[in-house]
Parts: sequence; structure tokens; C-alpha cells
Amino acid sequence: MVVIIGLGKLIDGAAGVNGELLSMSAHYRVNLYLILLMAVMNVVLNWLFIPLWGIEGAALASCLSLLLFNLLKWAYIRVRLALDPFSSKSLILLLLTGLAFAAGWFMPQLSHLLLDILLRSLLITAIFAAGVLAFRVSEEASELYRKLLLVLQGRA
Repeated sequence: MVVIIGLGKLIDGAAGVNGELLSMSAHYRVNLYLILLMAVMNVVLNWLFIPLWGIEGAALASCLSLLLFNLLKWAYIRVRLALDPFSSKSLILLLLTGLAFAAGWFMPQLSHLLLDILLRSLLITAIFAAGVLAFRVSEEASELYRKLLLVLQGRA
């Protein structure tokens, strides 16, 4: 259940600028209509899913509502405003996130809880950070890494 809600929030966070973009433009009413649509969709999906799956159904309803809400905002902004906040680098980030998540998920569980948390976190962070640097997904991260190397080499 927590993973499903987290996924919905991740989707909402990834597309978070879309709502502000609509709210601050001449298209602010569209954001209101989409929020109302999301509320109605959430009620309907909860009505359908809770009897079938209980609390997991409520989580799934929320996740699906957020997904459709953000897809509709993204499509509207792309068509009407000719803007796209996502690029091919967004897909690379999504794949890196999935790879890091899978590595953490399939890592054997250690008997010592704190050691398990530490090593699992290090593994996930290392995979994600290495991927971001290797694929040059973020200019800021690459520049920070370059400056860190210079400091470590004593050249800064």
C-alpha cells in the first residue's frame, strides 16, 4: 500500500511544475477543471476498488487518479502551450530509478537491520549516482562531481 501511494506521489512530484505552469498562465481555469475531474475520478475509483481490495484499492485509486490527472495536465501543456517539461533524459532517470530500486529489492537481506539499511542505501545511491554521471543526465551533478574531483586532487 505504501509503495502504491509513494508511486502516485512520485508521479505527482515528477510532473509538479505542470500545475503551477497552468495556474500562473491564462489557462488557470483548466487546472481547476482537472482538479475537479481528479476528485470525481478518485471517488469513483475508491467506490470501485475498496470493496475489491480494501485499503490497497484505496491506494490504487489514488495512484491512478494522480497518474491520469498529471497525464492530462502534461498533454494540455504540450498541445496548447507547446511546452514539454520532459526530455529523453527523463526516460534515462526513470530507468536508472527502476534499476536502483530493483538492486535494492533483490539484495539479500542481512541479519543486522542497521547494517542492512546502510548497505542497501549505499547500493541504491551508488547505482543511481553512477548512472546520472555516466549518462550525463544532469549538468549540475556532472559539474559538482568535477569540482569534487578537483578538490580531492588538491587543485581547487
